[in-house]
Amino acid sequence: MVPGIFLALYNIVLVKKYMDIFLETRKGRVGWAGWLPFAFWEVLKITHAMGLKDMELLTGQNPGVNLGLNIAVMGIVGLVSYVGEIWKRLLFPVAYVALLTAVEALVVFGFGYLTGGGISTGAYFFASNVIVSLVIIGIWFYAARQEIQQGTVRKGNFLLIIPFISIGIYYILFEAAISAGIHDRKMLAGLIIAAVMVLAALLTVYLLYARLAKEYQILKNNQTYLNQMEAYELYFSAKENDDQELVRMRHDLKQMLLLMRSQIVNKEYGEMEILVNGLIGSTFSLTRIKYNTGNPALDAHLNELETVAAEKGITVYIGADVPGKMNFAIEDLSILLGNAIDNAVEALEKIQEGSRRIWVDIQYNKGMLLLHIKNDCITEAGWKNMGSSKKEKYHGIGLQSITRIARKYKGSMRTGVKEGLFCLEVTLYENT
Repeated sequence: MVPGIFLALYNIVLVKKYMDIFLETRKGRVGWAGWLPFAFWEVLKITHAMGLKDMELLTGQNPGVNLGLNIAVMGIVGLVSYVGEIWKRLLFPVAYVALLTAVEALVVFGFGYLTGGGISTGAYFFASNVIVSLVIIGIWFYAARQEIQQGTVRKGNFLLIIPFISIGIYYILFEAAISAGIHDRKMLAGLIIAAVMVLAALLTVYLLYARLAKEYQILKNNQTYLNQMEAYELYFSAKENDDQELVRMRHDLKQMLLLMRSQIVNKEYGEMEILVNGLIGSTFSLTRIKYNTGNPALDAHLNELETVAAEKGITVYIGADVPGKMNFAIEDLSILLGNAIDNAVEALEKIQEGSRRIWVDIQYNKGMLLLHIKNDCITEAGWKNMGSSKKEKYHGIGLQSITRIARKYKGSMRTGVKEGLFCLEVTLYENT
């Protein structure tokens, strides 16, 4: 009983690590409730298997019932303990069941082929757990290398076909083994090859998912680029208009000064006051370009933020101390600041007006650029007041692009929530 509980706990930890690669965990007691049926079934299944001998591991259990229960308990884990699209919460549990059953078949058939007999329960559990663990570790490293993040794919329900077909083939393998004879070496060799093919087919699920994640990221980046181009266009258009206005005012200033001198001589102070007020009003109207650091990427997004903030009732606090020329690609600075601001504004839209604030601070010092953004966000208490059982992950996929740029410049990115404020801090170092 004790070894069974130990193995069950190990499997729970392994499965959770696997699921957390692709899915976002549901918070609270409900999130843990989904694991209870899985834990109970694991203990029951392992304890039962420990009482079997040799090839009874293959024939002493009903493969159809085992498969059905494995899919059911894993499906409960995905649907109850995680959030996101339903197809995704089913895909990875079912794919895990298919991987596990294919590995178990490979171990049993492989030992039968090599030894000409059965396999002990100890060897069975050791070999199958080692192989499954290695496969999961490989998937984890692959997902990390491909920078696959939770919730990065929106459409991919067709991928469900692969694990279900694989599970169907697995069931056929068991039936074929039982009917043809367990110790038939030719049959076992065919079944081993089939099990390897099933594993290979299942691994394509993760390859295809990675490709979908990459395509989604490209679409997201394209949209970001379009937003940045719009910000640039508005910035340079406003700058051009202001420059033209300044040229006109400079041209008219001499005439105004001559008129003011005449009004002073003739003591026409009332008319002069009207003229001065008009001149001051014209000067103050040139506020479309509020920030002019000399860096077009930063200027475009900071001025765009002022416009968006005015429309959405957001109070903005901005501080910027940077040189006009820095050794950072202008497109990288645009992606960095654009994503950071977009994420902050998106979060602030979920907060009632009057409580929307954002702080942007950009500082440069001896080759290091520090970007610090804070904004009001919905706390856990706020989510409960809204009657929502799903707590949104702050700021979403835009952080992936920010992380990529931070790595490019050997920098870092840190996020956190403190006193009702979401904080993002990014540090970049100039390439020398």
